[in-house]
Amino acid sequence: SIFNLAMMTPRHSLKIHANPVMKAHFLNDAKLVSVDKGSKAIVWDVYTGKIVARLQGIHDDVFQITKSSDGKFLFLGTVLGYVLVYELETYTLLDRKFIKLNSSITSLGFDKENNQLIVGTENGEIEFYSIYKGEGYLEELFQKRKFKEIEDYIKQNPLLVYTKIYTRISNLWQDTVKKVKHCLQNGKKSLALELFKPYENVPSKAKVIKNTLNDFAEFEKFSLLVKENKIPLAYSIANSNPVYKESNLYKNLESKWKKSFLLAQKKLLSSKNEDEAREILSSYRGISEKTAFIQELFSKGAVYKRFKIYLAEKKFKLIFQLVNKYTFLKEFPEYDAIMNYGDTLYMGITKLIDEGDSHLALKKLNILKDFIDYEEEVNELIQEIEQKQKFSVAIQKKDLVSEYDLLAVSPQLQNTKDGIKLQEVWEKDLQKANNCAVKAEVNNIKIILDKYMLVSSKYMSLATVFAWCYRVELENLIKTKTKREIIEEGIKKYLLLFGASDQILSYFEIFKKYYPDTKLDIENLNKGSMSQWRPSMIVDSILS
Repeated sequence: SIFNLAMMTPRHSLKIHANPVMKAHFLNDAKLVSVDKGSKAIVWDVYTGKIVARLQGIHDDVFQITKSSDGKFLFLGTVLGYVLVYELETYTLLDRKFIKLNSSITSLGFDKENNQLIVGTENGEIEFYSIYKGEGYLEELFQKRKFKEIEDYIKQNPLLVYTKIYTRISNLWQDTVKKVKHCLQNGKKSLALELFKPYENVPSKAKVIKNTLNDFAEFEKFSLLVKENKIPLAYSIANSNPVYKESNLYKNLESKWKKSFLLAQKKLLSSKNEDEAREILSSYRGISEKTAFIQELFSKGAVYKRFKIYLAEKKFKLIFQLVNKYTFLKEFPEYDAIMNYGDTLYMGITKLIDEGDSHLALKKLNILKDFIDYEEEVNELIQEIEQKQKFSVAIQKKDLVSEYDLLAVSPQLQNTKDGIKLQEVWEKDLQKANNCAVKAEVNNIKIILDKYMLVSSKYMSLATVFAWCYRVELENLIKTKTKREIIEEGIKKYLLLFGASDQILSYFEIFKKYYPDTKLDIENLNKGSMSQWRPSMIVDSILS
């Protein structure tokens, strides 16, 4: 069960485990891990109550749990003396025998300063383990470029993969692969082999080395075809070897295609010289991915002209309808200009909203709404402007109900100066009311929270405070040894107002211990709920 300490209310009560829960531990980002007596471990989200992951590989009882101070790793100590370690980004088991001792692990802690796991055992010993043990030796191996030894050594401590020195090792490998590809793209195969030489005995690199060399087996042929202007054959080889598309040679090939296409469209659409346009694009005949664009260019000349007319008249809605139907229009520079204009327009609108110029922002939003890609953002911005305007009017009229109800649905308003001030006032009043609830002072709570009684967004919070107050009143009835029948009536009234929460059920268990002769059956009583509670249901006493 998870409780909200600020509101003294239950957050979640989940029946996930099949066995009794023995350990629970909070992780970063509002996550919680719980372990049951059957060695099942579950990670779940505290806010949503949903399961995030189930930890695998636990084979004996878990006695203790802790995490590293940076929240990267989770450590489980078991009855058989094992420490298991998990990586907390993907919840992967890194090592089920990270530590093995001859006694049950009864305590786990973490020293942030030294990155040490502290282990206490049943026989009274305390051990300190550096989770990055071997980092210095890894540095030595790296300086000597002993990559095979590095790979073997890391198997002894998988957490070394998360060190800065390993990042450098990994980056060097990535850089080496890039340099090799560059060498192969420029016909320097011997230099490429020399760069790969330090890694030739590293098992995990062997496949990459082999594939990289195989990938570039036809690159010289590809280069020759480009030089001889045998463009269709060059594209065919590039399509068979996608890695070639990363090369400058291929990028230059694509750049030349775009220039040719633009020149051909200019000839075709401005001077109506179709033969000249065809001659410009003749080198690209037989290239499937280019043929479609070429065919569309010649068959959709009229469409492009219509596109240009709409653009001149700034009829963006019609432009996007046309582009949606004829996707070849996206190849034209005018389309890129339109999209850049939309981006600039959007950024300008958000700036105007931040500066409080909603009139001009709305004017520009009427233009942006015709941009299909911005439809959702436009609706959100219009809603934000409307809420800010309503909020401003509510502030001027000192309409507290509207102020708080608008705050409840708008995160943007909560960050404004007035929004922050209103929330501070509410939090102070709520704290005062909570202090009164502890003392069962119903009338004082009513006085403090009176101005919020019509604020629908606060009903749940109000219900929580009054429920707490009435529970304290019920607890006091037990302390003063009030007649059983009177307390039973109070319980019935509470259930009718707020429903069967965990707190009232816990109270009822205590009540039965003091009044064992009670015949009250909560299951069969009429019940309300916190969500249906309204201020009109406030009573001066739970016994009223």
